[in-house]
Amino acid sequence: MPRLSAIGAFITLVLVASFITSRYWSLNWYNGKADTFGVQGGCIRFTIETGPSASVWMQKGWHFWKMDSPPEFRWVPEWQYYSTPSTVQQGATVRFYRGLIPHWVLIALVGIPTFFLAQRDLRRRRIRRALRLNRCTNCDYDRANLDAQAACPECGTLPASIP
Repeated sequence: MPRLSAIGAFITLVLVASFITSRYWSLNWYNGKADTFGVQGGCIRFTIETGPSASVWMQKGWHFWKMDSPPEFRWVPEWQYYSTPSTVQQGATVRFYRGLIPHWVLIALVGIPTFFLAQRDLRRRRIRRALRLNRCTNCDYDRANLDAQAACPECGTLPASIP
């Protein structure tokens, strides 16, 4: 099973690549009504429509296009809700939920824990290597002629077990 730090690093790299690409290109999915999900302008955007409506925005499926100029950078997530009378059913209301999440929020949510997981994995790997080569886990002193339970003469660290 792959380590969580490797999975997190892969997801972080995908998010960074998506951020860079989304400044110049737009990738959106439409369901044929007003529901959308996409990556555009350094943000992940979505729209959800509930209620009876006859709105048809674009053809159903994925749409990919180059933007003329990079849109304004968004620093904070945005959430919108609004309702409008239905054009299909008398007295009914159509509700729209729109939101956008800047890529930096997702990169931080994935990247920061990944950094600490990677640090933990590297420390464990270093300790395992030191134990395999009969070295001190703290200062890398060669413990070849020492008793198995003796403290390191260089730094005083007791032998460790594999974490």
